[in-house]
Parts: sequence; C-alpha cells; structure tokens
Amino acid sequence: MSHTVRLARSTIIVYAQQIVLTLIGAIYFICLTRLLPPYEMGVYSALCFLWVILNFAPTLALHLALVRFIPHYLGRGEKDKAGAVAFTGFVVVSVMAFTIFALVQILTPNISRLLLGKESYTGLIRILSVSMLFSTLSSLLDAIMQALELWSYRALITIASWSFGYVSIILMLYRGLGLLSVAIGWLIQAATAVAMFFLVAFRKFRPVKLWHPMRPLLSYSIPLYVSNIIAIVANWADRLVVLKVLKLEELGYYHVATTAFMILWGIPLIISYIVFPFLSKLYAVKNAEIVELGISKIIRYLFLAYTPAVVFSSLTAPVVVVTLLGIRYERSIYPFQIMAFFSLLAAIYPEIIIALLTLKKSLLVMLINIMVIVIDLALSLNLIAILSIEGAAMARVLSLVTGAIASTLLLRRMVRIEVDVSEIGKIVFSAFITSPILTLSLLIEIMELYWRLPLLIGLGLLYLLSYALILRILKVLKKEDVQLLEGIMIGPLKGLVRKLSPILVSS
Repeated sequence: MSHTVRLARSTIIVYAQQIVLTLIGAIYFICLTRLLPPYEMGVYSALCFLWVILNFAPTLALHLALVRFIPHYLGRGEKDKAGAVAFTGFVVVSVMAFTIFALVQILTPNISRLLLGKESYTGLIRILSVSMLFSTLSSLLDAIMQALELWSYRALITIASWSFGYVSIILMLYRGLGLLSVAIGWLIQAATAVAMFFLVAFRKFRPVKLWHPMRPLLSYSIPLYVSNIIAIVANWADRLVVLKVLKLEELGYYHVATTAFMILWGIPLIISYIVFPFLSKLYAVKNAEIVELGISKIIRYLFLAYTPAVVFSSLTAPVVVVTLLGIRYERSIYPFQIMAFFSLLAAIYPEIIIALLTLKKSLLVMLINIMVIVIDLALSLNLIAILSIEGAAMARVLSLVTGAIASTLLLRRMVRIEVDVSEIGKIVFSAFITSPILTLSLLIEIMELYWRLPLLIGLGLLYLLSYALILRILKVLKKEDVQLLEGIMIGPLKGLVRKLSPILVSS
C-alpha cells in the first residue's frame, strides 16, 4: 500500500472516529441535561474546566514531542533512540503528575472554595486528581499509537473507553449519585483507556531504559505547552465573553453552531493530524524537500475534499439543523453558515502549522497561535455586542484566516511551496457551479421527518457526482486521484470506483 493511500485511509479512520465520538457525546450531553438541575450543571461546567487543566498541566506537552521524535528516529532506523524518547517522556511526566497530584490533595479545600464558592466539593476534586494520573499516562500511550500510525486501534480504543465512561456516568446518575457520577465516570474512562493502550502499544513498541537528552525534547514541547495552556484558557474566556454580553440561551445557540462547525473543520484538522508523523519520518531522511512536495500535494487534496463539504453543509444547514436538532435550534443556522463558508479561506491553516512543526519551528507556531487567540478575543469583544452570536462566528473565522495568511507567509520564507492556483480555482469553481442542485433541499424540508435524512444523503451523493463530472470536464482529476480513491475503498466500493474511472478521468 502506497504512503498516499495509507495516509488517506488513516484520515478517514480518524475522521470517522471523531464523528462517532461527537454523536456519542451529543447523546451523553442530552442525558446529562435531563438528569442534572441547572445549578449542578453550572458546577459540572466548572469541573470540566478544572479537569482540562489538570489533564494537560503535568504533560509539559511531551506527548507531542513523542509524536514528533519517535517516527523521526524510526525513519532513520534508530530504534533505541526512539525507545529512549518514550522512556524519558514517561519518567518526566510521571514525576510531574505525582507532584501536581500531591499539591491538589493538599490544596483541595482552597481550590473548591475559589472555583465553586464552597468546600463541599472537595471529594469530587480529589477524585479528579486521581483521574489525572491515568489521563496523563493515557496521553503518552496515545502519542506512541500516533507515532506508530496505529490509527485503527487508536480509534477503537478511544471510542470504546469514552463510550464506557459515558454509559457509567449515565447509569450512576440514574442511581442518584449526582455529580459524583461524573467524577467517577471520568476516572473509569481514563483507566479503561490506559489498560487498552498498554495491551496494544507495548506489543508493537517498547520504551528502552535509556535516557534521552531533555533539551531537544523540551525545546520542542515547551512552546507548544505554553501555547496550548493559553488556548485552553482563551477557549473558556471566549465563552465568558459571550455569556457576559449576551444571554445564556444565546450561548447555547452559539455552542450548537460551533460544535457543528468543528465537525466540518475536522477535515483539515484531521488531515494535518495524520500527516504530522508521516512528514516527520520522511523529513528525517529527505530533509526540507519532502515538506515542499508533501505540503503542495496535501493542499490540493485538501481543497478537493473540503470545498464540496463547505458548500454542501452551508446550503443544506437549514434542513439539517431542523431535522437533527429540532426547530428550536434554528437560531444556530446563521452562525454556522458564516463559520463554514468563510473557513474555506483558512482551510490550509492546520496544514501549514504542521509543516512548520515538521521544520522544528514550534516557537514560531506558539507565537502564531497566541496571535490568533488575541485576534479572536479582541474581535469577539467588539463584534458580539453589535452582531450577537453572528459576530462571535465572524470573529472566530477571521482569526483563523489571519492565522492562515501569517503562517503561509512565514513558511514561504523557509521552503518553496508550489501550488497550482489555477487548479485550486477550478476545484472551487466546480464545487460552486454544481451548488444549484442543493436547492432541492428546500423540497426535502417539507417532507415527513423520517424521509429527510435518507433524501439528504441521496442529494449529497448526487451533488458529489456532479462535482466530480465538472472536475473531469475541466481535466482536474488525474488517474492517480482515482487510484488513491480506489485504494481507500473496501469491498464492492473498490470495484465501483474502478468502473467509474473512465468517466471521472479524461483520457
């Protein structure tokens, strides 16, 4: 199997994992809102913030260094050094985790009083600190799975552990355990993930009891660590801005819109996520030339996949939202459409960031991320007051576009990126010229509820076929594209792609 086919198939696996987790998470959250009263839901939100901080704080982002350096050394055939990186990461992160665990145990009453206004939640916070020990270990094992490109195993373990955790929480809530259910459920999820990751990861790869120099690991991870901490705080600060200026109900609509957008934005994110260890491995052998070739190909395939997804989701959003979420969430449609449509201008942002990380420019990535966060918050403070949640949507997407422009300009000073702009233009043209087909979604809206979803799927397939035919007329699709698609498919779909090949590719 070629590198390109393996990358594409891995992308589909991880994207499918994200879709499944989103659906499971949505069902879990619906159950949670039915079983927790508003006050306890507020406490739950605060515990979520604390849980995110506790899980990330001990890592020093060394799990990201593992994803970067393990494939780098394996690509050179230096297996002992790859094992030493893993061993060093485990030792350092374990020491950090137990240190923070001890501090939390001592300071729990103060944390409870500062965060929640009373000391009665100390038990919950102590359970969260135990969960942190498992979660940090899980993040390192997960990093090894990514570095070894074990995407199928990783997807199954992630889905299984979170499903088990969510089901445990819901069952305990039905038994009347309240917020204690949430803390125990998170602990169950983390412990389950660690057990399954151990069984798989250590069969394929074992840390070597050798010490790797810390300087290259920390010089790579610390800028990302600081950047991620800032991003976590800024993510919650952004919600506070929306809540301060608008009503809680408006925040709910905005949350629905951003959740839907993140599913769509998952396409460029996951492509970059998959490409990172692959580029790191090849960069160790072929230096910057592989980044130049790789990023050019990745951008082309990104636009081929992302452009029709943006057009379809933007134009069918009114029907999809009402069908899946109900008429009460109509208010979420416009913010989603704003973010989806304009995100096309920022589609290359995650891929450019990955190229910079491959070139070991993690400090530069941190500065770009901080710039994007500052722009997002600054625009949010001004636009939300004027345009409500539509202003928040505009602020989010404008900050992404700014990040895409800045990172691209910086990368072009380091490597040569050769992208066929006319071909990208043809791809965008093909996606938009076939969009009138999607006006049929207005007819679907008047159909019975149980007919809408299958008809939307059929409409999507019709749109994709029309899009592919326009690409053929414009001679954009190549034989290697169809071979890639055939390599991704399984079973009868592989034969179908082979039969369609003469139609899709012009001779």
